This record gives sequence, C-alpha cells and structure tokens, in this order.
Amino acid sequence: MKKANLVLYNGTVITMNPAAPFASAVAIKGERIAWVGDQADVNPWIGKDTQTIDLKGACVYPGFIDTHANIIYTGVVSSYLQLLGKSKHEILEEVPVLYTIVNGKIRYKL
Repeated sequence: MKKANLVLYNGTVITMNPAAPFASAVAIKGERIAWVGDQADVNPWIGKDTQTIDLKGACVYPGFIDTHANIIYTGVVSSYLQLLGKSKHEILEEVPVLYTIVNGKIRYKL
C-alpha cells in the first residue's frame, strides 16, 4: 500500500456520512482523502515521509469551504470600478470627472 502524504489524528473528524458520522483520524494521499477511521487503525498509512499532525482534540470538517462572502458586501464590491491591470489612461477613462487633458497632459481635478 502506498503511504499517505499527511495523517491527521487525535481529533474529531466530521465525516458527513450518516453511517459513520465521526472518526478520529484521516489519511490523505496527494489532494484526496484516502482513508477515514479510528486512530488505532491509522498506522498502516504512515511511512517515513508522511507528515503527521496531532489535532489535540480539534475538529476536522472534510470538504468544508467557507468563502465568507456576505451577499450585500459582495454586491457593493462588484459595483466598484474594476481597475486591476488597466493603464493610467484607461483608469482615467473610467473616472472622467477627476481629470482633464490639456495640451496632451493629464490635469487632475482632485
């Protein structure tokens, strides 16, 4: 058996599996969870290059992703000017009230 890259143990793993809702260890190979179970059974997954992390009772939520996007804040931010990657002149075209061009030179009204 190929050994895991990472083993988390001594914690509470929320599996989201109604048949086995909790575990105490997880073995991860690459970017995938390879095994979930009792920490007493995790040793076969541990090799000389396996990183092991003692969770010290902490919880693990596999696959839980919190984008932390507040819907109102996200809407407000999306209404802002999108200036990333734009040149100075392109930015100024987005905000024409803040400048004028006199004799080919930009004059700011700030």
